Amino acid sequence: MSVISISCGNCGVAVSSAVFECINQSINNITSCNDGNNRDYANSMREIYFKTDKKENYVSRSILVGSDTSNFDEYKQTQRLFKSQGTTQSTQSNDKNIKSGQCDWEQNSSLIAEFQESSNNCWAKGYYQSQQQEEVIRDYLSNEVESADTLDSFFIYSGLAGGTGSGGCSLVSQILADDYSSTCQTCIAVLPFSTGENAMQSINTMLALTTAYEMSNGIILFENDRYDSICKNVFKDRSFCAINNCIANSLFSNIQPIAETCSISRKTLYRNNVEKMMRELCPYPKHKILTSRALPIGSRKNLSYENPTHGKLLSQIVESINESLLPFETPETNDVDVDVHYSTFTPTSVQQGNISKLKSVTDDKKSKVYSEEEEKYLYKNVRDIPIVAPSYFSVKNGVLINKKKSTLDLSRSADVSSVSGGVKKSVKGNVKLINTGGMRKKPIKKNIVTSMNINIGGVLDDEGIDLNQHLSQVLFWGHSLSPANACYSPWDGGVGGKSCGILSNCQTPLKAITRSNDSTKMTFISNAYLGKYQSFGMENDEFIEAIIRGEQIINNYDI
Repeated sequence: MSVISISCGNCGVAVSSAVFECINQSINNITSCNDGNNRDYANSMREIYFKTDKKENYVSRSILVGSDTSNFDEYKQTQRLFKSQGTTQSTQSNDKNIKSGQCDWEQNSSLIAEFQESSNNCWAKGYYQSQQQEEVIRDYLSNEVESADTLDSFFIYSGLAGGTGSGGCSLVSQILADDYSSTCQTCIAVLPFSTGENAMQSINTMLALTTAYEMSNGIILFENDRYDSICKNVFKDRSFCAINNCIANSLFSNIQPIAETCSISRKTLYRNNVEKMMRELCPYPKHKILTSRALPIGSRKNLSYENPTHGKLLSQIVESINESLLPFETPETNDVDVDVHYSTFTPTSVQQGNISKLKSVTDDKKSKVYSEEEEKYLYKNVRDIPIVAPSYFSVKNGVLINKKKSTLDLSRSADVSSVSGGVKKSVKGNVKLINTGGMRKKPIKKNIVTSMNINIGGVLDDEGIDLNQHLSQVLFWGHSLSPANACYSPWDGGVGGKSCGILSNCQTPLKAITRSNDSTKMTFISNAYLGKYQSFGMENDEFIEAIIRGEQIINNYDI
């Protein structure tokens, strides 16, 4: 079940090369161990993401759009220099355990659709140049699909700030939706810094995001601000290479193959779980934005002193999911009002026309305020979480344990009538209510999770792990068909023991999306930079449509 990657623009190439380097490093580390099961797992991982050439080197199943080999080689060399300096995240391995003669990987230089010139941070120009290479891209996709025995899904890597990444991502999404509509398509996008990378980043972001939202099965968003903060606090390094490696490790923890037992042969099999995972995480067409979280974060040397357990790692990730819960006395949000009053100058006729057009089709909706009776049906507790794991583990009622070592009592369960952490759990209807203590004066902003997938990696704790207990404080959407699922991977991602990753469909990225949409709205009202887009055939209606779709995405998650 192979995965074909399409990297658009410099940011897409940088992130995808970091992901392939992470996967290749894991394969080399696994094959250095004298364990047949580990080698089977490494072979499965290699078949999913790589091909082999005549020299037995790994060739990534990827296509580059809008970049060239010089950028690719530069990113690859920078990443290896970064790893050799010992500042990488969890994939840095112990050199003593790596044997000589292990395989390297490379990009197929014949699968690169180069642009004649830079897109100048303009989505329209990037889309226009991608259209000129459309037949080439289709041929490359056809060749890669034919080379794969079985195709599981497509990955589209792109940065949303620049023109090549945003415009190329939009066209590639449309091509895949037309030619391979039955195959899962996942967009892996990087949101720009809130401080600003270029003047047109908000327009590019919303044009690309709304197109991918319509065409793809799901979008995994990575915020530069969040990962820059992680690199600053953990690694003391805020370079783009550090951010790319941090993103790559977070993504790899959630897309690595999972282990399960064949019902016929009773052998342990390792398979790709991306397509099934995306189907469970995005069952509704209006909820497609995913957030990736993974622990531990840090170098192998530091982690050897901490000795984390799966229970601790999962608790920390759940805490990070709930950390966006705002106080009950929330401040007023600075939403962009279409009816802008200019104190220093009078709007031109063009600006006034844009204001009237936008005001006639948009309606800023405030946060909904629910009564206590209505809230009973908004959230629910999740029990007996389904877990995919080999037969040498015992799975029962959402609990994963070692059959021989576990001391965990399977009969124990959390008291659903208790009140803790400001969250009241009601026995009636098995729902979860917010206990405001009579302080509710303004709408409450809650990080509601529609669905999540948990990937448990490495050697399982002797006492096992009770997912019901750890997820008891998560606000799950009451109408979710598949609130939570879990799976097991024997590889820890190179962190020397245990790892845990969660891919969740929740409200975490809404703040960044709202900021980009508001900025796009203001740019359209002031008629700034629109001439660069209009020179490539774009009309005002396309900007308005992108803004409306952006507001619709925000309103879809305002539950």
